Amino acid sequence: MSKRKIEDVINEFQIGSDTEAKDFVKNALDFIAFLKTNNVALGDSDNNFWDGKYENNVVCTISTYVSDEYGICFDTFMAPPHSWMTSFDDECSRDDTAFSMNERTKEIIWKNIRYCDPTCGGKCSPGKQISILGKEIEKVCKCILAIYFLDAETVECMKKMVEGRIRDIQKTIV
Repeated sequence: MSKRKIEDVINEFQIGSDTEAKDFVKNALDFIAFLKTNNVALGDSDNNFWDGKYENNVVCTISTYVSDEYGICFDTFMAPPHSWMTSFDDECSRDDTAFSMNERTKEIIWKNIRYCDPTCGGKCSPGKQISILGKEIEKVCKCILAIYFLDAETVECMKKMVEGRIRDIQKTIV
């Protein structure tokens, strides 16, 4: 299978006059353009799976597919650690929040927590209990966040998280 650009794959989801598909494509392409503007490299893929890297550090992972249960999916896994978390295995126990944190932003993050699926057999099974933005959450997957549905408000939150992660990475560059 040949390598594919993420924009080409996303545009394949634009089918007919389906408003949901058009909104998905618009929001997904907006997020991809934002990543590229902020020097997050995506490269090409042969399996619809991309690691977004800044200075060779994974910022997010993106996978696109169609699910019978959910329809068009744009899985965006935000790679830990992040300064917007209050704790994660002591990797992220700090007070400096890299971006403005209002209640709506917190709700979006909490809504997109990825819970560990006990049947997956992954290294994080059965999940961990962690505190995210002052809320104790049980059975959290290793990747912490998985954003499946892209509305404009969620994309804006994702952009803030990426900006925060980039600032975290920049602090470590000598």
